[in-house]
Formats: sequence, structure tokens, C-alpha cells
Amino acid sequence: MKKRIFSVALAICLVLGLMPMSVFADPAEVIQIDVGGANVDNENYLIDDSRIILRKRDVTYELTGTTDKNISLWGSNDAADIDQAFYIRANGVTVNGGILVQNSPVKMVLELAGENTISKLSANDLTIKGAGTLYATALNVTQKTTYMPSALHITDATVVVNTLTSAGDSCEWNGPCVLDGSASVKFISNNNYAALKVGVKSGDTTHSLTLRDSAKLYCLQTDASNPADYSVSGLELYGSTVLHLQDSSYLEAEGRDTTGSYPGYGIVSQKDIIVEGSAKIKATGYDAAISTGGSVKVSGGTVEVKSEYSNGIYADASVEITNGANVTAAGSWPAIFGSGSVSISNSTVDATSTNDTAIFSRGDVTIENSRIKANAADGNDGIGANNSYTVSGSWVESTGSETPNTITNSAYLNGNSGKVTGDLTLPGSVTLPEGKTLDIPEGASLTVGGGNTFTNNGAVSVNGTVTNNGTVVCNSHSGGKATCKDQAICDLCKEPYGDLDTKNHTDLVKTDAVDATVEHTGNIAYWYCSGCEKYFADEQGENEITKEDTVLPQLAPEITEGMNGKWTLGGKDTLRFVSNAPYADFKSVSVDGTVIGAENYTVSEGSTVVELKSEFLNTLATGEHMLTVSSTAGDAKTQLTVLAAPTATPTAAPSASPTAAPTATPTVKPTAAPSARPTAVPTATPTVKPTATPTPAPKADPNNPKTGSSNLPVIFGSAALVLSGGALAAVLIYKKKRHEK
Repeated sequence: MKKRIFSVALAICLVLGLMPMSVFADPAEVIQIDVGGANVDNENYLIDDSRIILRKRDVTYELTGTTDKNISLWGSNDAADIDQAFYIRANGVTVNGGILVQNSPVKMVLELAGENTISKLSANDLTIKGAGTLYATALNVTQKTTYMPSALHITDATVVVNTLTSAGDSCEWNGPCVLDGSASVKFISNNNYAALKVGVKSGDTTHSLTLRDSAKLYCLQTDASNPADYSVSGLELYGSTVLHLQDSSYLEAEGRDTTGSYPGYGIVSQKDIIVEGSAKIKATGYDAAISTGGSVKVSGGTVEVKSEYSNGIYADASVEITNGANVTAAGSWPAIFGSGSVSISNSTVDATSTNDTAIFSRGDVTIENSRIKANAADGNDGIGANNSYTVSGSWVESTGSETPNTITNSAYLNGNSGKVTGDLTLPGSVTLPEGKTLDIPEGASLTVGGGNTFTNNGAVSVNGTVTNNGTVVCNSHSGGKATCKDQAICDLCKEPYGDLDTKNHTDLVKTDAVDATVEHTGNIAYWYCSGCEKYFADEQGENEITKEDTVLPQLAPEITEGMNGKWTLGGKDTLRFVSNAPYADFKSVSVDGTVIGAENYTVSEGSTVVELKSEFLNTLATGEHMLTVSSTAGDAKTQLTVLAAPTATPTAAPSASPTAAPTATPTVKPTAAPSARPTAVPTATPTVKPTATPTPAPKADPNNPKTGSSNLPVIFGSAALVLSGGALAAVLIYKKKRHEK
């Protein structure tokens, strides 16, 4: 139990020993000094013509005023004094000579209030805090001694270090260096040295640089494009120094161009570079933007890098991009080069190389549940690995023609075309660029998850399945087929789009031709589409017609019996005409365009049978007339001829041949009484009545059967003549018989 308590106590001591001085409370005693004041020498400080010496530790010196002198702090070589520190509150002070540590290492705690200028500032263990600003030309954390380790802690304060052109070397930090709170530190190099070096002291395994909270560090060049004679980098990390960004911290570094063979790096390190949380690194270089002998590990943060002549990111070990990280890298050589391996998981990467493969490893490349854009130089693979290249659950756009060794449940685009393999649930929001096509083949599926958006600016062919649980934005619809009634339905977003296809009919039905009759209209053969409610003359539905165009008009009626009928005045019967119009459609009868009264005719069924009465017919003038039987369907017409009543034409009596008058034969008058019959009776010569010359009967017209009684007078006349002849013959016979008696 005692050993355990001792171990805990020792651990606490070690932790406290590594903590920056700011964790300790400032001393209560405050000594105010006007650095531009008169010379003075007391137990607290010394001001003379050339310098200012602060004599006490563990008190707070509040500095104001302006001086060109330097302020000296005297350290101690006594290990017992390791925890003692100089506390300085800079309250609008200007110290052009800087604050310098003399003789032995010291700890310094600098609190900033207002704007302050201290040209040079160095300490073995340095803490800078407060809401004020410090302007300097050099800020150093000196190398450790045998009994005092180096350390730096900057919290909340704003520090701007603009190095001098004549400075012999860069500013350097050693030991564990921490920036936190709202600290903002900016180094600007005006010479041929890196803006900042960290971990210069060899053999010291405590070196590290950590940014956390919303702290910011800038390692910049006055003019990065102005070539230097040497390699001038933004941030150089030596030895065991690990760079670690956490929370929402930010680091920006830039290297400088060169006239020689060694251009500057943005960030160069021998150990790991770690980005976590919402932290961000922005680095540019003429050599690699980020180069490390260890690994680059980006977990949830953001990295934006660009190299003019080399890699965006180079790691001698591995590049690991995970946990929602967002990396944008550009370079002349592989934009992302993990010599040992490259692994990307649940992240987004956009890599562009102007002269090589975009993403490369001498080992394996593994991509899982990520969104990748790999833009390589012409003729190069977008992504390459000397060993195995595996993709799963990812969306990959590559300008190369490479094929992963293994690909599952992913969309992979080579150039302008790609396809979905397996069942892909998009690993985030993605956009299909304009001019690119994506095929979702049969058996494959694409699912847009909740909270994600798929934006289509290209063309998507869907033969498989699309499931939208998020948002689909189609700026370029594709698939589906428009009809005469409905727009096409986009295969992807399932929304209607485009114009109607007037030649693609959904329900084109043929109606066969029907001949028109006098009883009803007919129609031509035609096709009707209930979708667009249009009529067509062809089965392809191309020749549009109107509904009226389909109708064949009802046939006009005709006189089927009684055509060119004739009537002889004086007749007593009726004259019959038959129209083939339906009886129900009958309207009227006209003669010579004048409708006659219904009392002048009868009408009956059998089509339409009209019989003109003799009383009416006998009122007509002889000659040609136009008879019209009107029905709903039209007029049936025929010519009607009215003939004059026949008159008897007298035939001249035949001249009797003159014969000698018979001479009476003289007979002796009988002696008998005069009552005796005369023996000779003069024979009367009968006068034969002239026979009327019959009018020849008209020839029968097979097309005009007589349905009336126009031949009856002839029949009766003939019969009378026969009877008259019979009577005359009887008389003659009788006379002859009497005479013969």
C-alpha cells in the first residue's frame, strides 16, 4: 500500500513538474516600474544608463513606459531554485532592447495587458498569457539545462514575431510547447531561415508542439515566391517533436521558393503530425507542403495543402485519414504519398497531381466509407499502390483508368463514366459533375442516407435500385420516358421532367371503318388515344385528325320506287313513290320546291312510302315537275311527268264501194191477202261506228314500275271497243239469220 501511495505521489510530482508556470498563481506583491524612468538602484530592480535589472523572483513586476534598454533577468544555477520564476506584467510597455536571461536559465511568466513591444524575449521556461498583444522580432524558448527542462505555454495572448532580415537564425522553441485558449501566435520570416523551429535541442525527448482549444499558429514568409538561396520552410520540427492539433485549433505554414535545389517545405518533421477534432492545418510549400519521417494522422480535422514542385503530403510511414476528416491536397508529384501505406476511412479526400498519380503508396491503399476525388496527370492512375488497393462503401472519382484489386458496395468513376458495384449507401453528400455518367446496373443499388444529399449534374442510368432517405437534387434529369400525356419520370429523383412525347401514346385504340347509310353516319378507320384525348389517322399516332374528320356523313336518301313517274290528267288513282329514308325521319313532300299539304298525299312505312292523291295530281299542269320527299337525312328527288288527258281521234268512215242498187226482182203480186209478208225486204246497210285509234301503251320501264293507275283509261277504252264490236257482230248475225229464214 505504501508503494502505491508513493507511486501516485511521484506521478503527481512529475505532472506538476511538466506543467507550464501559468498554472501557478501570480504573486500578490506587485512592483511597478516605468522603464523609461530615472536611474534607480534598490533591492527590487536597477535602472542605469544601459540596462534594467529585475532582482526578485516570485514577485510581479508591472512594466510601463518606453525604453531602448534591455531588461536582464538573472537565473540561478541552484537546482533548489527550479520552481522560482520572474513574473512580469507588460502593460503597454515598449522595450526595444528586449528581455534577456543572463547567466543561468530561468522561468518567466509574462502577462500581457494592452499592446506591448518587446523586441526580444527568451527564457528556458516561458509562459505568456493575458488578453493583450506582444510585438517582437524574436521569441525563443532556450534549450534545457541539466536541471531545468525547456517549456512554453501561450494562452489567450496575441503574439506577432516579425524576424529581422539581419537575424542569424530562426526563432526556436524547445521542450513541450503548448498554445491554448484563444492564443494567436504569428511568426513571419524576413530572412533565409524558417519562420519557426521546434525541438532543436538534440537528445531531448520532451519536445512537442500542441495546439488546442481555438489557438492559432502562423509560420509565414514575407514573400514566399521570392526565391531564397537555401531551403526556407515555414515550420521545422526536429528530433522527437510531435505536432498535435486538437479541438478547433489552427496552424498555417508556408515554405519559400529557392534559387537552388532545395525549396522550402510548409511543415517538415521527423515524427508524427496529428490533427484531431475540428482542428485544421493549411500548408503550402515549394517542396512538400507537409513532409514527415513519421506518419500523418488526420482524425476528424481538416488539412489543406499544396506543393509547387513536390508532394502535398508525404509520410515516410503512413498517411491515415479517418473519422470524418477532410483533406484537400495538391502537388506536382503524388498529392498524397504514404510510403508505408495510405488508409482513408469515413472521410473526404480531394487529391490533385499535375505530373503523377494523385494518391500513392509503396504499400497498400485502403479506402473505406469515404468520398474520394483523385485527379492525376494525363496517362497516370488516379490512385495507385505497389501492393493492394481496396475500396469498400465509398464514392470514388478518378481521372485514371485503374481498377481496385477489390471493390465492394461502392461507386467508382474512371474519367467521365462509372458504375455502382454492390449496394452503396452514400458515405456523405456527393455531386455527380456535369458531363459524367453513372450506371446503376441491375442487381446494384444506391441509397441516399438521412441527412445526406445527392446532387446530379450529370446523367444517371438506373437499372438497379435507388432509395432516397435524404435529399436528391437533379439539375440534370435522366431516364424514364415521356408519353403524350405525362412527362418522363427521372430514374434518380422520381420527379417528372422535360417535354411530352407527342408520338408516344399510352392507350392508342383502333376503331374500324363503318360505311355510312341513309339511316346513320359512318366513320373511317381511326385511332384514339385516351391519354392525350386525340384522334389519329394512322396506327403510329403521327397523323393527327379531329373527331369530325373521322365521321362519314349520313347518305342522302333516294327514290327507290316511282322514279320518273307519270300521271295522266283525269286519272282517279294515286301515284306511288318510295324513298329509302327511314319512315321516322320523314319531314315533308314538295313539288317544284313548294311543300304540299299533308291532305294531298299519304305516307306510310316501308322505308318512306308516299302516295300522291289524284285530286292533287289532277291540279298539276302538264309537263315536267320535280318531286321531293324530304327526310332528316336529306331530300330524295325524282322527276314527275304530268300528261294531258287522252282525247278520241275520229277515224274517217270507210268509203263503200259503189254497187248497183239492187234491182228488185219483179214478182207477181200474190193474190193472197195483203197480209202476206213481202217477199223481198230491202237489206239495211249497217253503218259501222268509227273505232277510236288507241293510243299506243307506253313501254314498260323496268326502272319505273307503275304503281299507280295511269293505264286504266286505255284498258277501259279497249274493253269498250271489244264490247262494241261484239254487239255489232251479234246484230249482223241476227239480221243474217232472220234474212236466211
